Amino acid sequence: MGRLWTLLMVGGGTLLASPGAGCGGGDSSGPSGGGTGGSAGAVFSGSACAKCERSACDADVKACESDPECAAYLACEGKCPVGTAGDVDPTCQAACKSPASSTGQGKLDTLSACRYAGAGSGCTECGRSPDAGDAGGAAGATGCTMPGTITQTCAPVTGGTACTDCQSSKCCDSVSAVFDGGPATDLKDCWLGCTSPQCENDCYDQFPNGVQAFGEYQACNALNCSAKGACKSPTPCAQCQYDSCGCEYATCVTNVDCFRIFHCFSTCAKDDVACGLACRQKFVAGDKLYERLGVCVTQHCVQSCGV
Repeated sequence: MGRLWTLLMVGGGTLLASPGAGCGGGDSSGPSGGGTGGSAGAVFSGSACAKCERSACDADVKACESDPECAAYLACEGKCPVGTAGDVDPTCQAACKSPASSTGQGKLDTLSACRYAGAGSGCTECGRSPDAGDAGGAAGATGCTMPGTITQTCAPVTGGTACTDCQSSKCCDSVSAVFDGGPATDLKDCWLGCTSPQCENDCYDQFPNGVQAFGEYQACNALNCSAKGACKSPTPCAQCQYDSCGCEYATCVTNVDCFRIFHCFSTCAKDDVACGLACRQKFVAGDKLYERLGVCVTQHCVQSCGV
């Protein structure tokens, strides 16, 4: 898919979590008795979602199974519990070891693309829909839950610019967190003094306790104000992202690790796969949310964002 897929999906499936984390621990054999999955309940391999994926992406599943490392990843994933939307539990999946070889990772990448952007995106058993994303700023795939911070209870404000009135009327809690003192205000002040993506990321490093509120402000403003024309018009790519993948976008940038991946990419040169992979490995706890955003953008915004 060119640059869009390279930047959003670099590294393919889930990256390796720290040894002992989640369900799979440091090896790819799957959940142990001490994890959250395992034989105590239904596992993903026997789920309706897994059966649909096998049917829709059969050739890609078989190709993955032909590679020992890719097959080990699928075996680990298969032992995970089923998530709330019917797909594999994301926390357990994140602990499964991705293939170390380029061949194995490439086959997992291809399978992931089929699952989330190809024929598998129609597996409603997994909480997916290939037609999701046409409802406007709240759009997203079935099973995506919009963060509550996007809908804030605020008194109407008038008298300023269209942008500031919108922010105060739709994102009052976030505006207060970012402008009225505290870690997010310190981060905002640092950020406003920057002229480069690297400087902005340095601010996130310097004020980590402000990232959560700063991300919530960014998401609320983007979906409630910028996407609707009250603030500076976003690029066609960003507008499509807000309109068609608003839920995935908001879920990502209101998660500290996914926010850091999202903005870490801005420091990477065009098509610098190693840099993008390093971003995802550094903030691996947000990788699945970032991948889901990338899949949605690839499904709906290729024309707006380029390939």
